Amino acid sequence: MHGGKTPIKSGLYSKYAMKGLAEKIEEASNDKKLTDVRALIAVQASLMNSYLEKYKFAKAIGQEEIEVLMTISDTIGKNIERLNKIENGETFNVKIDVVQRFVLKAFEIIKIFIPDAKTREACGAALMKAGVA
Repeated sequence: MHGGKTPIKSGLYSKYAMKGLAEKIEEASNDKKLTDVRALIAVQASLMNSYLEKYKFAKAIGQEEIEVLMTISDTIGKNIERLNKIENGETFNVKIDVVQRFVLKAFEIIKIFIPDAKTREACGAALMKAGVA
C-alpha cells in the first residue's frame, strides 16, 4: 500500500492528489465493494430518503433542494440501468462496415476449408433454415 510520503506516479488524478489522499486513493482502488452497483444504489436511495426526511415538514422546498433531489434521482436511475445491463447482459452496437468485413472474411475462410461448392451451398441452406443467415 502507498504510504502517502511520495506522490502517486500514475493514475487518473495522480498529479492532483494531496498529501494523505494518496493512501485513500490506493485503498479505494483495491476495494472490490466499489464495483457493487447494488450497494451504490442503496447508498444513493438512502441519501435521497434522508434528504426527503429532512424536508418532510417544510412548507416549501427551495430550487436548490429540488436540484439536489433531481440529481440524486437521475443518478439512481442511471445506476439502475447499469445494474440491469450487468445482470441481463450488455448489448453492443456494431457498425455495418465491420459486419460486412467480417462476413467477407468468413466467406474467404469457408472457401478454403470447404472447397466443394455443393457442400458450401448445403451449409448456407442450413444456416438460412436456422435463421442465422
